[in-house]
Parts: sequence; C-alpha cells; structure tokens
Amino acid sequence: MKQILSFFIILVLISCRDSSKEISDKLIKNSNGEIYIALINDCYSDKKFDLTNEEVNQTNTILIKAVKKMQDDVDAFPKSLNPNKIKINLNDYKRQYCACLNEKGEKVVYVNCMCRVKDEQWKKKYMTVLGGGECYFSGVINLSKNDFTKFMINAPL
Repeated sequence: MKQILSFFIILVLISCRDSSKEISDKLIKNSNGEIYIALINDCYSDKKFDLTNEEVNQTNTILIKAVKKMQDDVDAFPKSLNPNKIKINLNDYKRQYCACLNEKGEKVVYVNCMCRVKDEQWKKKYMTVLGGGECYFSGVINLSKNDFTKFMINAPL
C-alpha cells in the first residue's frame, strides 16, 4: 500500500511542476507548425545562457512594445525622409534570440527579425544583414530590467 501511495505522490509532483521554468526548445514553431524563432548561442558574449519558456514569453511581450516604439519613432520623421508609414506585423518575421549576461550581470537578449531568409542558416548562426529596410530590424531586450534598447530598422536597399 505504501508503494502505491508513494507512486501517486511522485506522479502528482511531476504533473504539477512549472513548465515556464523549463529550458525552452531551441526552435519554436508558430500555430501553423512553421519555425519562427531560433534560440541562437552564437552572439556577442562568452556569458551565454539558455532561455526558459517564461523568458521567451517575456522577450516576446517586450518585443511587441519595442516594435511599436520603433514604428512610432520612424513615423515621426519628416515626410521627405519617410514618405510611407511603416507597419510591421511580427507574424511575418523569423526571429533570432541570443541570450547572454551583460557587463552588469543582467540578462539580455539580442534580437534579429527578418521577413526574408535565404536558407536554413538563420536557425543556427546569428545573422548580420546590411540593408533591406523594414524587412530586417534588430535590438536588445533586457530581461532583468524588463526593457529594450537599440531597436532599429535596417537602411533601405
């Protein structure tokens, strides 16, 4: 009887664990089954770490705010510099997230967003793209501060 009771207690403990604290998959699919986020360990720091599911969700939430601010900033340019309003739909972009600790020990995520990719390398190697306009943008998300910096759209072709 004690074995059965122990088995059920272990089963309950396993089923109640918090999946948001688990390390995220390296390739994340959207609702259509397409890979749209690649967690890359090939960026600017030796102090890399793996994102948890919760941290990926936090990154996604902050990214929405960063894109909104970036669009507002670009739309504020004079019409001669920016004749068209920019409308970025994140669902149209492949994303790369590279997580590391900055010099202050804060958790930061370098973010690349790309609406066109040539091949499957974007899933493995952190990409640097020159030009391409609003099809490519990047920035840094600080998970420790729940904030973002340096979000910029690439220069036009």
